[in-house]
Amino acid sequence: MSVRLGRVVILVEDHDEALRFYTEVLGCRLLFDGAKGGRRYVHVAFGDDEAGAWLLRPESAAGARRVGAQTGGEPVAVVYTDGLDETLSRWRAAGARVSQEPQGDPDGARFAHVLDLYGNELVLVELPPVPRPARVGTAFVPVSDPATAAGWYAAAFGLTVRTSTAWSALLDGPAGSASLTLMGPASGIRAEPGLPFATHNLVVDDVDAARDRLVAAGLTPSGVDGDPAVCRFFTTTDPDGNVLLVCDR
Repeated sequence: MSVRLGRVVILVEDHDEALRFYTEVLGCRLLFDGAKGGRRYVHVAFGDDEAGAWLLRPESAAGARRVGAQTGGEPVAVVYTDGLDETLSRWRAAGARVSQEPQGDPDGARFAHVLDLYGNELVLVELPPVPRPARVGTAFVPVSDPATAAGWYAAAFGLTVRTSTAWSALLDGPAGSASLTLMGPASGIRAEPGLPFATHNLVVDDVDAARDRLVAAGLTPSGVDGDPAVCRFFTTTDPDGNVLLVCDR
């Protein structure tokens, strides 16, 4: 069972002027504006979020006295942006009052405080960028001749040769996959061709068909092994004697 935030209640004096401020000045999106049981309900949201603000006009005198002071002088909501300076500049130009200019936290976050037309304080926050996780860029395989080896890998596994020089050849698979770099002696690589272990795996859609193509090309791959529910695979060697692992996932 999931639980999520729906609305933050912000007390306002007038629905129409509040709606104009939040949509025209702060750029909110109108989620709902209608009447139920004789009372008007106005909901807005920032960006594409479904969670938003319920702009509520109090019906009691006690509630009306809390407009602009419902949190006792503390912020009523926090709004995130990926561009603090640009958003704040746009809001200010549209008529928003900035009660606290941009500041920074030790963790890299930056924030500013903005008031709506009733004095409700919103904190506009730009979080620090999240470092992208590392990804595998390429696998290196020592070969005796990069151009010849590149032609073989392209024919055997459908890889695309991006570059080929006397030092190395770079091959690509489908978009989003790691590349394969074939390193020749001129590159200075210290490993000799004929690695007895696979430096990477080659993923194919049909393991049996891939093995049949290699057999037809004169190679002697191992038999197909593994669990169909987990992974099926076989091993073979390239013309330089490097062990290759071919699998279906």
